[in-house]
Amino acid sequence: MGRNQQSSEPSIGVTGNVHLSPLDDDGRAGLASRSFVALLVTSFTVALNDNMLRWLLVPIGKTLMNDNLARAVGLAAFTAPFLLLAAVAGFTADRFSKRTVMIWCKAAEVLIVLTALAAILAGNVWVMFLLLLMMGSQSAFFVPAKFGSIPEIVRGRLIAPANGLIGMVSMFAIIAGTWAGNVLYDLTTIPGQGLPGTHRWWISAMALLSMAAGGLGASLLIGQLPAANPQRRLSPEVAGETLRALRLLFSHRNLFLVALASSFFWGLGAMSQLMIDKFAQFELYVSQARTGPLLGILVFGIALGNGLAGIISRGTIELGLVPVGAAGIAINAVLLCTVPESSPDSPAAAAYWWTMFWLWMLGLSAGLFDVPLQAYLQRHSPAESRGTILAAYNFMAFAAILLASPISWILCEPLGLSARQVFVVSGICTLAVLIAIVSKIPRQTLRLILESLIRLGYRVRIEGLEHFPRHGPVMLVANHVSYLDGFLLGVLLPRRVRFIVYADYFTGWWVRWFAWLAEVIPIYPGKRSVVVSLRNAQEALLEGRVVGVFPEGTLSPDGQIHEFQPGFLRVIRGTEAPVIPVYLDGLWGSVFSRSGGRILWKVLRRLVSFRRRRVLIRVGPAIRNPQDAEQVRQAIIRLGQGHYQQQAQAHWEATTP
Repeated sequence: MGRNQQSSEPSIGVTGNVHLSPLDDDGRAGLASRSFVALLVTSFTVALNDNMLRWLLVPIGKTLMNDNLARAVGLAAFTAPFLLLAAVAGFTADRFSKRTVMIWCKAAEVLIVLTALAAILAGNVWVMFLLLLMMGSQSAFFVPAKFGSIPEIVRGRLIAPANGLIGMVSMFAIIAGTWAGNVLYDLTTIPGQGLPGTHRWWISAMALLSMAAGGLGASLLIGQLPAANPQRRLSPEVAGETLRALRLLFSHRNLFLVALASSFFWGLGAMSQLMIDKFAQFELYVSQARTGPLLGILVFGIALGNGLAGIISRGTIELGLVPVGAAGIAINAVLLCTVPESSPDSPAAAAYWWTMFWLWMLGLSAGLFDVPLQAYLQRHSPAESRGTILAAYNFMAFAAILLASPISWILCEPLGLSARQVFVVSGICTLAVLIAIVSKIPRQTLRLILESLIRLGYRVRIEGLEHFPRHGPVMLVANHVSYLDGFLLGVLLPRRVRFIVYADYFTGWWVRWFAWLAEVIPIYPGKRSVVVSLRNAQEALLEGRVVGVFPEGTLSPDGQIHEFQPGFLRVIRGTEAPVIPVYLDGLWGSVFSRSGGRILWKVLRRLVSFRRRRVLIRVGPAIRNPQDAEQVRQAIIRLGQGHYQQQAQAHWEATTP
């Protein structure tokens, strides 16, 4: 699934001398520089040739030996170098010029391709897989040098988009290489006539050698990059370093669990690739050339899921996407069993296209699953040990990919499961992971579900978020129009809000459970209980949390803002927490407000209209040390008046000639 295109923490060395485009003062170039374009081309050829050779040799191996064994050995041969050579590859990228490392990798690729072609012509399957191991080895050395060279080539502010371009190009190369390798097998193999891959073998030679030689030429165009640490020496205790890194990761329990979940994703992805090939062969009965698009659509779905996760997260770490992605993986893996039956004599087109659809959905779910986990690892790893922790995570991820090889063989050979059945097993295992994840992050899961439901029924616009502090204690004060107010503010604002709520609302067990998830601060009847509740709210502020309150104490009976109770002023005393006024508009007349009669009739009218209600959340400037509750109330009233003035101005401009 393209894991080979990622690396552990890249090594950042001395700035290289690149005189190929307008430069910043630090001597580095832009994304259009010759060096960076050459790096893009080189990276593309490496990823494409890796996957093209792999998916040419694996089908050949299936013909010359047991097909399940060939798939498993092919995965293990290509993946093992990334696990075994990670430390040596990182040392090489630091000790020598990264440009030199990449050039030698491409030169080695030319020799490996030539030898692989000779092995194909000789029909020696074990030499083919040995060369696939060598191909993986040169890629294992190439990846750290590639990522480490980016900060040495481009300007500092362009590092993030440069990484994005490299990732996008590599993803397209993986898809293209996977498809091309299967096509090459079909073009060079006539079943029952000669050795597989030897008919018109020159087609494979041209494709593989052109990419290898073209990439070698492109690597020579990369500007000179000095060695980052020419004095570095390779430690003989590589295994010891790996164990120490794993122990460090395990000592941070939350990070370890996140790394474990992400490693499960990569292992499941590797097994999915093997099962797709088996599914195409024994369930769909299609040619090897038509297997490539099935593998490619999975990778494309993952890329799309990655992008969608970034859009939904909006610059934050949205862990609530993890259980959503896990649920999607489990459901779509099982739904692959619903693909219509096919036969060797007349392969069903419907079965092929349904498989494409479910694999695309599977990849989309997988992309949603992994992006928040990666972001969490990068954001929450201690700065002083982030590189070590990410290296340990990479080891776990590659180990999971490698484990997919023997596990898939055991499931298919000794246990005799079909590809459909393996996908069902994968779905069931993911369901178990889903349950474990939800039990660990119930609040984030609930938050995302509620946000999805809210956005289905309401078109919400938020104004003034620049006034909302990103850190530190905050007392949030809002008008109270509907039963939905707390959900809107708790879900849509960028920080979790702990609301002060009357305990009378929590009579049922499920409501108490919901209140626990929402971390509400209940107020019970009785003077002493009220004092305790206010003290709990004050302690939350002292911990740097956001505390929310509706000072009117009850829902507005007419949509207007009524008198505020002053209890919140006691809460902020001595905390230095600013009061952030918030005005809610558009909820009066909704299903959850007190207008318009009984709730049943309002629900029926809403269902008939089929329109989402427009809602405004306007955040005002902070009020520090307010004199009384009326000062805050007037601030919220002014926020509402400002909204209506804007509406009137917009209406006047639209209607005035």
